[in-house]
Amino acid sequence: MEKKNKIIMGLAIGAVVLAVASGAARCSMTQPSESAPQSSDAAAEAQQQEAQTAGDSPAADPDLSLIENTEWQSGDGKSTLTVMPGVLIEKSETGESLLYYEASDIIETDSGITANLSVSKEKGGKETQAALAVTKGNGQMTLACDALATDYSMKTGESSIALAGADENLTGLYGRESGDFAAAISKWASAKSPYATKATWTKEVWIDYGSGSKVTTFVLDDGARSVVSVTLSANGELVAS
Repeated sequence: MEKKNKIIMGLAIGAVVLAVASGAARCSMTQPSESAPQSSDAAAEAQQQEAQTAGDSPAADPDLSLIENTEWQSGDGKSTLTVMPGVLIEKSETGESLLYYEASDIIETDSGITANLSVSKEKGGKETQAALAVTKGNGQMTLACDALATDYSMKTGESSIALAGADENLTGLYGRESGDFAAAISKWASAKSPYATKATWTKEVWIDYGSGSKVTTFVLDDGARSVVSVTLSANGELVAS
C-alpha cells in the first residue's frame, strides 16, 4: 500500500511539473505574437521618418559650373579671360595674370549669376574681396568683376567649327562624315570656347574593345589651345566633351 501511495504521489508531482512547463511554453510562444504589432508599428514609423527626411533634403547649392572651363573676350578684342575652377587667367598685349579665387554667396537665376569672390595673386596669399556678376541675354553672356582689368563677354549661340587634318582614316574608322565631327565639336565649343573657329585632329584614336567605344581628340585654335575629346559610343552616339 505504501509503495502504491508513493507511485501516485510521484505521478501527481510529474503532472504539476508538466503543467508548469506547459504554461511557460505558452507564455514564451504568445509573447512574440503580442509584441509583433509593436515591431510593425515601429518599422512603419521609421519608414515615415525616412521619407520625411528625404523630402526635406535641401537642393544642391548653386555654384559657378556655368562659367568654369570657358573662355571670354574683352569688348576691344585685345584681352581674353579663361575661367577655370579656382583660378581666373587674363591675357592681354602686356602679358598674362592669374587670380586665385574662392566663391561665396552664389546666387543663380535665369538672368545670370552673382557671387562674392575672395581673390589672391598667389595661392594662400593675401585675399581681397571682389564682386562677380554674370548676365545672360541676346545670345551672349557678360562677365564683370572688380578684380579684373575689364569686362568680358562670351557668345552663347552655336558657332561653326572648321576641321583641319581630318581625313578618311578618321571618317572610315568611325563610319561618320567630317560634318558630324564638326557639328559635335561646334555644339561643345558654343558653351566652352565660343571664339574658336578651327579644330585640328591629333590623329590619335583610343578604342575600347570591351565597350565598343572610340575616342579621339581635336585641338582648338582658341587662346587656351583647348583639347576636345570626341567619343563614339557603342550605341552610335557621337559626343564632344
